[in-house]
Amino acid sequence: MHRYNFKIALRNLLKHPGYSFVNIAGLAVGIMVSFMIYLYIDFETSFDEFYPNQKRIFRVAAHYNVGGQEDDYCNVPRPMAPAFKVDYPEVEAFTRMRGVNGLTQHRAILNYDENYVESSQIFVVDSTFFDVFQQPLIEGNPKTCLAQPTSLVLSESLAETIFGDQPAIGQLIKLENRLENFEVTGIFKDLPENTHMPYDALVSWNNYYPPGSNNSWFGRHVYSYVLLDSPEKSQQLIAKFPDFFDKYMAETFEQINGEASLILQPLNSIHLNSSMVWEAYQNGNKATIYIFSAVAFFLLIIAIINYVNLTTARAATRAKEVGVRKAIGAGKTSIAWQFLAESILVATGAFLLALLSGFLLSPIFSELLGFNLNTEFIASGSILRLLLLSLGIGIVSGWYPSLVLSAYKASEVLKGRYVQNVKGAGLRKGLVLIQLTTSVFVIIGTLIVLSQVSYLRDKDLGFNKENVLVAHLRDTSLQRKIKPVINKLNELPQVKNVASSFNLLHNELNHTIVNAEQSDGTYNQLGCQFMIVDKNMFDLLEMQISQGRNFNSNSEADLSNALMVNEAAVKKFGWGSDPIRKKVHFGENPDGEIEYLNTIGVVKDFNLGSLHFGVEPILIFPADLNQSGGPWLFVKLESTNLNLALEEVQKAINDFQPKVPSEYQFMSQDFMGLYAKEQNLIDMLGYFSIVVITLSCLGLLGLVSFTTTQKSKEIAIRKVLGARVPNLVLKVSGSFIVLTIISNILAWPLAFWVMSGWLDNFAYRIEIETLHFILAAAVSLLIVVLTIANHSIRVALASPVKSLKDE
Repeated sequence: MHRYNFKIALRNLLKHPGYSFVNIAGLAVGIMVSFMIYLYIDFETSFDEFYPNQKRIFRVAAHYNVGGQEDDYCNVPRPMAPAFKVDYPEVEAFTRMRGVNGLTQHRAILNYDENYVESSQIFVVDSTFFDVFQQPLIEGNPKTCLAQPTSLVLSESLAETIFGDQPAIGQLIKLENRLENFEVTGIFKDLPENTHMPYDALVSWNNYYPPGSNNSWFGRHVYSYVLLDSPEKSQQLIAKFPDFFDKYMAETFEQINGEASLILQPLNSIHLNSSMVWEAYQNGNKATIYIFSAVAFFLLIIAIINYVNLTTARAATRAKEVGVRKAIGAGKTSIAWQFLAESILVATGAFLLALLSGFLLSPIFSELLGFNLNTEFIASGSILRLLLLSLGIGIVSGWYPSLVLSAYKASEVLKGRYVQNVKGAGLRKGLVLIQLTTSVFVIIGTLIVLSQVSYLRDKDLGFNKENVLVAHLRDTSLQRKIKPVINKLNELPQVKNVASSFNLLHNELNHTIVNAEQSDGTYNQLGCQFMIVDKNMFDLLEMQISQGRNFNSNSEADLSNALMVNEAAVKKFGWGSDPIRKKVHFGENPDGEIEYLNTIGVVKDFNLGSLHFGVEPILIFPADLNQSGGPWLFVKLESTNLNLALEEVQKAINDFQPKVPSEYQFMSQDFMGLYAKEQNLIDMLGYFSIVVITLSCLGLLGLVSFTTTQKSKEIAIRKVLGARVPNLVLKVSGSFIVLTIISNILAWPLAFWVMSGWLDNFAYRIEIETLHFILAAAVSLLIVVLTIANHSIRVALASPVKSLKDE
């Protein structure tokens, strides 16, 4: 019986190849894109779950309120985690991590036998690292491999890159900016992609830092992790923290007018729930997961709606088939099974097409989603899940059409007529309304995201970043001879200006506490950021000095006790309209004396980093290039032939240090990288818009086909009675125009609410304008008109004889 049903179903599909392809393709697109999104969501929600004890690992974070400056830090002072282990028995183990060249600076060059290999994932860690992050080592003992000073543990792939086929254990490696050799004492398997803290080289903490540097209870932050004996104990630790603070930290924080509270982040929650100060890597976004989940859900719903509408649209062509089969004894159940078998065949075809297109398009999706989909997609478990999803959708999609088609009365259809179910027509219109509403919502969302990102790109940051090359000088010896380097670069005809800096302008600056002079002569402790640059930076970036003057590099007084501030600092410090000559200090020095710094200039506010955040108060100190420059050189280039200028700059710098390569990046690219998430969201919404609109058009096409079939006799009679073609076209298409208008009415408030919440993530944002909604309405109406035009005009022009000949 079932074999017979599938045989007939296959014949019907082959008999109408165009209809079958549209049905199968519509389902396949919805299934494939939704499944790709599912794999992405599965990946994003599985971060750090590969560690066997991940539920008991917590990152130690803190909320600081220092001088009125409130921040959440994903890192804490160095002594905190070791003190937790001593004071709290529920802490089984701890480890600390810090970038090899600074907290967030985990990029360095490894040198073995004149072979220079760069890695961006090198961290200094405690010897207890593998007690917390338990993972097997290919070679070495996890208990002892990091115990000795100058120990180094490498990932399998990095060891192979450095040593090739040679044994790695026991080999000595030079590490960038370090004098000593480091011995390879262990090899671990490469980490999966889904970790918030990727690393491929670990350096022993033992003796890496100067004595005494690990005892500060403010500043000198590190990423700290604790392994608890039970996940539930995290709340107990948080409850005990006030006593811990009083015991260890209160004295230090009283000096800086500060308070702190403990935050313990479960390891597997960090990727989607953390965006704190000084994150080592950019984390994911839970809002994006919600958006993609909604898109996947609606894509599946739209694909199902398409199948229902396209199948019921062919009701007239299948009605006589049902009538004949009922007349010769077929029951309602057997006919329903017949159509259900057809939908299962369609779903199977959709599965095969989705599988093939998934293989072909996985590189594009991998680039858009930011992880390698190929491995996930070809996994046997994934293919099985895709098959089950396809068959499930086939059954759900075929259920309603099978009930509708099997319910036709043989006596009616064999006479050439059957009565349209008003309820069914309303349901079909409701389904198309859902599709159109989703399409309008996606169009509005895409337009708003595009407008916001364009606004971020074009907003005046307070400086000119165009044609500015940023060179990262990797070798400290090169930084110490920075003046000859700058002089050499200034001789190049392609170079307009050069400045040295200890800070990148698209990264989080260091935070500090300063005592700022008040109008009554007292000093108030306030939190702010600081940066160190040479005086050329302001001219190079075309920053405006609104009051006072620039640094004088020939003035000893300027180099030793002068500073500049931005306007936000003037406002926060309460300096009013006369900030020049106001003093600040950082407390007593080791000799018990206070060294005052004089404010000599005010720089107009400029935005550092992402425009998700507003302008912070900043102290600006002069770099003394006679001693040493910073690790970054900013080079302003002539706008013509930037590639040639880049080559000349690289050659000039390499003449001073040919062995350790410097890094080069244009400043504009650095800033665009801050909005990679938003750009990916634009790309994804763009593709989703195409898919959603295409599927919605298929569903609309099905409803138009169904409606025109039902109204063919009515239109023929109107035509005989003298109705003109434009009136007939309007008669056919009018209800669809109304549906489109209703879909806009439904989508507008929902889109406004959702997108307003998304825009609230930015300190600088656009206002949602009426134009966004008008454009969406215009686009949706145009799409509907183009979709239904062919059917409407064809029915209006058809000869009335064809529809009335059997009346």
